Amino acid sequence: MKKVEVYGDRMIMLSKRKSGIFKQMNEIVSICNVETSFLVFSEAEKLCTFAHLSLEEAAGRLKSPLRHDPSMSTNIGPLMEAYKRQKIEDLRKKYIDLKSKKENTMEKMWWNTPTEDLSVERSKSRRQAFVELHVSLSDKALKRFAKDSDGSSSSQESCGRKNTKFGY
Repeated sequence: MKKVEVYGDRMIMLSKRKSGIFKQMNEIVSICNVETSFLVFSEAEKLCTFAHLSLEEAAGRLKSPLRHDPSMSTNIGPLMEAYKRQKIEDLRKKYIDLKSKKENTMEKMWWNTPTEDLSVERSKSRRQAFVELHVSLSDKALKRFAKDSDGSSSSQESCGRKNTKFGY
C-alpha cells in the first residue's frame, strides 16, 4: 500500500474504503453480537463515524471502562466498595491463617522442642546439629565478608575453620 498522491483521488479512495469498512463492521456486529465504534477525520476535517450502540456511549466507556452498562452506572460505586471490602477481608483472613500456620510450624521445629525430657543421646545429637549449623553459618559469613572487603579469600584461610572458643 502506498499513499494516493492526488487529493481528489485520495478523497474518492477514502469514500470507497469507508463504505467497505462500515459494511465489515456491520457484519461483525451482526455475526459476533459485539458493540463497535469507528471514527475517522478526513484531511478536510470531515467526520465519519460508525457506532453500534452509540458513539457517546463508546466515548464514555473510554473515560470509565467499568461503567459500560447504563443500568449499572448509578450503582457501580457501592458495588465496587463492597467488592473492595470483601477482598480486603478475605486477604486479612488468609494472612492470619498463614501467620498462625507459620507460628505452629516454628513451635514444632527441632530447636524449639523442650530439652528437659531429652535422652542423653538425643541431647548430644541436638548439640551436634547446633554446632554444624554454627560452623556452616560462620563459613558463609566469612566468605561474604572476604568477598565484600577485597575480593580475595585470604581472610577466610587466616581465620581457619576451627573455633577454639566453643571447643569444636
